[in-house]
Amino acid sequence: MLHSSSVGLRPAKQTIYITISFFLCCLLLMTAPASDAAIEKDMVGGTARIFLDLDSEFAGWVLDTSGGYTKAVVVDYYDGKSTVTRKRVGALAVEDLEITFGIDMAPVWWQWISNVLAGNPVTHNLSVIRTDLDFRTIDQQVLRNARIKQIHFPVFDRASKDPLRFKVVITAETSRFEAASGASAPSPLGRQISLKPNSSTFQFELGDLKTDRTVRVVPPVVSVKFPDGYVGGPGLQSTSTPTLGASNMTISVPIYDSGPYMNWLRELVDGRVGADSMLQSSLSILTPDYQQVLMTIFFDSVGLASLSPYQLAADGSMGPMVLDLYLERVRISTGK
Repeated sequence: MLHSSSVGLRPAKQTIYITISFFLCCLLLMTAPASDAAIEKDMVGGTARIFLDLDSEFAGWVLDTSGGYTKAVVVDYYDGKSTVTRKRVGALAVEDLEITFGIDMAPVWWQWISNVLAGNPVTHNLSVIRTDLDFRTIDQQVLRNARIKQIHFPVFDRASKDPLRFKVVITAETSRFEAASGASAPSPLGRQISLKPNSSTFQFELGDLKTDRTVRVVPPVVSVKFPDGYVGGPGLQSTSTPTLGASNMTISVPIYDSGPYMNWLRELVDGRVGADSMLQSSLSILTPDYQQVLMTIFFDSVGLASLSPYQLAADGSMGPMVLDLYLERVRISTGK
């Protein structure tokens, strides 16, 4: 009877042991560091984090990056012995790197962009550093003698609550991957992230025209054309100077504010276009409460290229008039 009783207790003991073992395994899995496979899964899912290092100085966390890799330029040749065309690597080239970022970048980053807009597109060494979800660095892409060749500003729209997204296109002499130390990266929580500006919180000005009800502004794209063999950097000189150019910008204004704009168009039609018809313009990015200026974008020597006063929607409603504006220069100022 004693033997039968002890046998009857074994399943209960086994159940207890299995429950305890399962609990301990779960605890170990929860506290164990993420494996390389888990990190890679996070990165594939788009949850890895990326920050920039500019000449060994933290430049900020970015929203997205693409390109910037070294690729081989393969050429065909005939060796004179085989009837098959041979292939070889003719040269190495670095793809353009595109970086999308918000307004909360570090001052060193905005200083680089400001220098480019001022006609001083110096080169820097740039590192694109990836981290896991715990902000431990995984690897870094190092671009030597990197320079900005295009600057894209956000589209501003009163009807949109989209976050601000800037973009630059960067070219570099060399690009390579290097192992990272695994140390913790700087915290991504900055002062301006909590302010959360969006594309609807802006103030636009164009000369003395009525602009307080401007509904949409599409800023120009600034492009830098570098001469062949250009090398720039702190203390470096070049015999050729890069040239800057800005595309046209467009603004949308309510039709009931059309009077002054139609007068401006009349000057263009009558041929009365001169230096006095060029206007100064600016767009200030504001906090959601409209109490603080985070950045001001200045547009110098703005002229009217065209005006479309009648924007008829499908439902018969009258949309805003759209102005196509040309300009000579773009500048930025972070705060006032």
